[in-house]
Amino acid sequence: MVHVPVADTVRLEDFLSAVRRARDEGGIVLAPGCPELPEWPSTARGSCDRLLTLVESVGDCGAVPLAGLTDHEIRPWTWLPDSEFPCLLGCPDVLGRLLTEHWSAAAADRSMVRSRPVRGDFLEFAALWTEEGDTEAEPPQAVHARLSQPQEEDGRRAFHIGRILAHLHRQGVLHGAVRPDSFRIDTQRGVAVSADHDMRRLTHTPTVGQCSSDIASLLPSLTPPDWRAFRLGYRSTWPDGARVTDCLEYGDTTGWMRSMNRRDWPRSHPLLKRALAACPQDNTPLRLCLLTNLGQALSELGHHDQAVPEAEAAVALGEQVAPEMLPVLEILLAFALLRAERKEDAARTLAGLIAGPHTPAMRNLAVRALDAVYATHPGSTAIPPDPLPFLARHGTRLTVIQPSAPTPEPPLVG
Repeated sequence: MVHVPVADTVRLEDFLSAVRRARDEGGIVLAPGCPELPEWPSTARGSCDRLLTLVESVGDCGAVPLAGLTDHEIRPWTWLPDSEFPCLLGCPDVLGRLLTEHWSAAAADRSMVRSRPVRGDFLEFAALWTEEGDTEAEPPQAVHARLSQPQEEDGRRAFHIGRILAHLHRQGVLHGAVRPDSFRIDTQRGVAVSADHDMRRLTHTPTVGQCSSDIASLLPSLTPPDWRAFRLGYRSTWPDGARVTDCLEYGDTTGWMRSMNRRDWPRSHPLLKRALAACPQDNTPLRLCLLTNLGQALSELGHHDQAVPEAEAAVALGEQVAPEMLPVLEILLAFALLRAERKEDAARTLAGLIAGPHTPAMRNLAVRALDAVYATHPGSTAIPPDPLPFLARHGTRLTVIQPSAPTPEPPLVG
């Protein structure tokens, strides 16, 4: 007899939460019936369509409809009704191991419906947005101007594909076969999706990782200029599209870059913590960025007992991973020490920055910060108000980003 928890709620969000919790804990759940799903026009309501919607909405999920198994195979659940449900849901690998313990491997493989895999990184495509294809080298206005030229047919196609994909993603749809030949161009009306696709509709907007993974199959066919055209079309159609391109280019899966760029520290802190917890130990460049930025966010929030150790750990890691970034790491450490009222330690760090072969801007900031350490006259500013930069892993290289003017977003909910 196989014993698994039962997810018998019909409320969709409760159902998805129960399955995600089981998936994250390495377990599975038994669903006696289908939860309440949105009614979509012209959408087939067969069991396979429902399960595809459910597994994609959960993410990294598999499902086995028990009605598709033989009497021998379904023996542990003979008490359940004979319909398109019940089904088992959970992590595909865990579910596969359970099935092969009780049923043949062929039956297990035949029976499971899987969500599409979500990629962990996109570094193999980094040449599209770094080096000669650096997105910062061609601002949006220049891309628009370039696409108006007659010879830029491929760029215009990439731009329109970006627009239609952004429209699909924001509507809760994954395309599933994003290639140039999956679309046709109508010069009067833009882009129409061809019949060569395998769309899956979700119960909500796909995650950043799902959208990025949906785009990945298009990337091998693009050149750096085409990528910049696609990027412009995607982001101009969907305000949240910037989060998807940040995932592709910078490995940001939680949205921390947007918050850091706006100096929205209350929002940045939890997003950075979540990203750091999910970052593989061997991805040291990305871990260095996240650790550095987390220390800065903690410092700006006044959590000095946590901020200083994070900043010190970032400097130590930077010495091994990216010594060229040490001036930035050390200035961030110095400011964290200043905010923590550890003036002597801050002075030693700043003095080292002033003596080293650094840029005039960095040296000037260190001099003014050092002056603040020893300032005693009334009205002196304890810390220079300059907006400090943050780190990001742009493709395969580390880069320093100067934040834009602070424009905090609405408070986090929940």
